[in-house]
Amino acid sequence: MNQPIIYFLFAVLAPCIASCADTPPAIAVFIESLGLAAPGTDSSPHFISAVWPDGRIVWSRDQQAGGPPYLTATVEPARIQELLKQSAQRGLFSKRGLRRSWFGPDSSYHAIWLQSGSRHTRLETWHELFERNPKLVVINGGVGSLNGRNRDEVIRNDTKEFREFRQLWSDLRAATTALIPPTGKSYSGALDFKLPR
Repeated sequence: MNQPIIYFLFAVLAPCIASCADTPPAIAVFIESLGLAAPGTDSSPHFISAVWPDGRIVWSRDQQAGGPPYLTATVEPARIQELLKQSAQRGLFSKRGLRRSWFGPDSSYHAIWLQSGSRHTRLETWHELFERNPKLVVINGGVGSLNGRNRDEVIRNDTKEFREFRQLWSDLRAATTALIPPTGKSYSGALDFKLPR
């Protein structure tokens, strides 16, 4: 094979090789925006944490807003596999209703991505973001004012579907947060992998 062809093949394949090296994580928690983003921000995902099957974990120092600066460490891979196994047992990969997005148009929302082998799923909701405001509540996926009511009481009277989603979401958020070690090293790499829908 002559040299010009080798250089040509390298130039064409090098970007693919680099992008293939950034494999998606097994678990990721992030904030994303559709349509309109807040002034001074972008619509790209702001990762809160990302965990790979081999135990590599990267997490944001800002666990509310996500994004850099990031820290990294290693966790026991068996913990990751156990979380994915429990998620599968709860039907996260098989129940189509769990793939419903609980947010409105042109909004920001939280997402939890899970991948186990060839199966993947994504849960999405905006309730965490809106309920940072003590005067708001998300009911059946829609945002409303509390008008002096108790949030927990309002949530208890919400639809069964959204209450079950909230419980599942809460359990997953607690489990993914529990994977984050107390300390880590600074991480300056990019988190630019694609997470299919």
